[in-house]
Amino acid sequence: MLPIPTRRLAVLAVAASLAALVLPVGFPAGFLLVDGLVLALALVDWARTPRPAEVDVTRTVAEVVTLGAAAPLTWTLTNPTERRLVVGLADALAPSLGAASRRAQLEVPALGRAVAVTTLTPSRRGRFDLGPVTVRIEGPLGLAARQGVRPAPGRLRVHPRFPGRTTAELRLRQFRLLESGLRTSLARGGGTELDSLREYTVDDESRRIDWAATARTGRTIVRTYRAERNQSVVCILDLGRTMAARVADVPRVEHAMDAVLALTHVAGALGDRSVSSASGPRSSVWCRPGPVAPRWAGWPRPSPAGSLSWPRPTTGPPSPPPWPGSDGARWWSC
Repeated sequence: MLPIPTRRLAVLAVAASLAALVLPVGFPAGFLLVDGLVLALALVDWARTPRPAEVDVTRTVAEVVTLGAAAPLTWTLTNPTERRLVVGLADALAPSLGAASRRAQLEVPALGRAVAVTTLTPSRRGRFDLGPVTVRIEGPLGLAARQGVRPAPGRLRVHPRFPGRTTAELRLRQFRLLESGLRTSLARGGGTELDSLREYTVDDESRRIDWAATARTGRTIVRTYRAERNQSVVCILDLGRTMAARVADVPRVEHAMDAVLALTHVAGALGDRSVSSASGPRSSVWCRPGPVAPRWAGWPRPSPAGSLSWPRPTTGPPSPPPWPGSDGARWWSC
């Protein structure tokens, strides 16, 4: 590992060269003598510098961040030596993460730790694997430094915005009001499970008329049906080339993902099972239906959101998509 010169070394070399002009020694010898002393001093400083492997670097960031939202990222440096260290670090973050700063300069006390914080504002959704951090430690005199790479593995998922969340939550609140006793009528709907018979009103559809009951009673009788539960809702998300087009400055695929997540959110909260699929010409992602999940208040649902956060529309030539069970299909459990 070669020594890395610092700005202080450059300033010292210039000052020493100017001082060599006033020495009684000749022109070449004076410069060689002064610069040799500066170089020897820098090598001694470099030899006394701790190795980067001795410094522990930890990166802390949220696992999931919403597209366009600000999220803090923290670097923590631990100094195991018995003297103060001046440490510079550089993190190889993706440009689309929108980091306010990818570099930091810290003074770490002896046997202590120091913290640096920056802010991430992602401009692109997907899954990001966070790589190592480059650490540069200056010597006691600040003339030379050692540089090395410290592993700091991590993964960050950037989820798309979900404008349909408000609508989905509103529908769930309306449903909960029906079950809270504020309204005791049964949840009737357009299902196939017969609930009851009643007399016809002007708002009823003619196809609901039960002609056999009408003939027996002499009055027009209609059937009412109960809303079906424990259904399986299948959502298939297209990842073809046309989904890469932008509508209102947002890709079509993100509009479709918003609709899928809103639908699965409502279906899961109402006791139905949801099956989500993201299929493209080269790959397919499926979310298997599981048992009826209890109602939950979180948003978004971990499984569909986790599986739909990273697929992107393809721009290559179309080919038959792999379906569940093939080698190209990936599965998640809801």
